[in-house]
Amino acid sequence: MGSLPPAARATAVREAATVASDLLQVDLIGVLVGGWREYRDIVAAARATLAKPGSTELVSMATHEVSVSQHPSVSVLVDNRRVAVLQLDLSIVFDVSALLAVISGGYLIAIESGRCDVTVTLAVQGTELITRRAYLELPGVIKVGHAIRLLPVGDYPVGTNAGGEHPPGPTAASTPSSDSARRVPSPGRRS
Repeated sequence: MGSLPPAARATAVREAATVASDLLQVDLIGVLVGGWREYRDIVAAARATLAKPGSTELVSMATHEVSVSQHPSVSVLVDNRRVAVLQLDLSIVFDVSALLAVISGGYLIAIESGRCDVTVTLAVQGTELITRRAYLELPGVIKVGHAIRLLPVGDYPVGTNAGGEHPPGPTAASTPSSDSARRVPSPGRRS
């Protein structure tokens, strides 16, 4: 891009900044839930509670990682000719441990305790520009404001509010760090 005239370079930088800003407007909860929708034990509990109305299951998710990456690019055009392409890379990694998911009716309704480290990295042309880390300690029970759908809409009975969910984020991958996730029976909470 160094060979571009200063005005064109400034425009390209502004456009790349706009795309980067849009990337950073990621719905982190949506990304995390998107990863959990791929998690076998969460899906099994969602299906079991959907099949038995009024039931609740707790799913222990000892240690796992949910990650997502996006790789958009910005083409720089001068006189309708591409003179450069800026490659942007966004990576979000959640390291989650000691989390207990409360599932009822096929929805995530609460999260009990747990820890989560979140790392967000933005790079341009392979050069890391920003890395931010956050650590979340989840004390006690956190009720989910609106139940979060865990299964495809078509799995829910017709006439139910299967759309009642946190908006989905970008596609994420959930990877247990060990085979320690397990469904936990919840005496007194299960019908």
